[in-house]
Amino acid sequence: MATWHEFARAEPEMAKLGSRIFAKYGIAYLATTRIDGAPRIHPVCPAIVDDRMILGIIPDTPKRRDLERDGRCAIHGLPGPNDAEICVSGTARGLSAQDVARLIELAPANVRIATDVAMFEIDIQQVSWTTYQTESGSRPVPAKGRWLADRTV
Repeated sequence: MATWHEFARAEPEMAKLGSRIFAKYGIAYLATTRIDGAPRIHPVCPAIVDDRMILGIIPDTPKRRDLERDGRCAIHGLPGPNDAEICVSGTARGLSAQDVARLIELAPANVRIATDVAMFEIDIQQVSWTTYQTESGSRPVPAKGRWLADRTV
């Protein structure tokens, strides 16, 4: 597993794209696993703070219960520039009150971190992306990539 910082060191252009997509739209989709093993999709507002990908989850929601029971998840950003896509897979890990207080101090003005929500950091296992390049007068050509964390589960 890795932090957003480790991903950004290895793939700086894709990390910039991902950061831009998550910041611009402010919403992404979180995939979790229900207790019966079925998939579940939830809208969330991921943020990159202190080179870490974090999520704040309202306390009494299925997504919080899913993450606390089984932290495996994927976060898919809304389409970015020229329909670029990014998907982060990994494990959500609950943050302590001390970690949350530190993030509040470090968060940029456009990121609100509340103390009355369950805060999670995503330990990244994989990041996948697709960008599209348009050549004059032709259909966009997809370019796909994937980064795997050095340390795996």
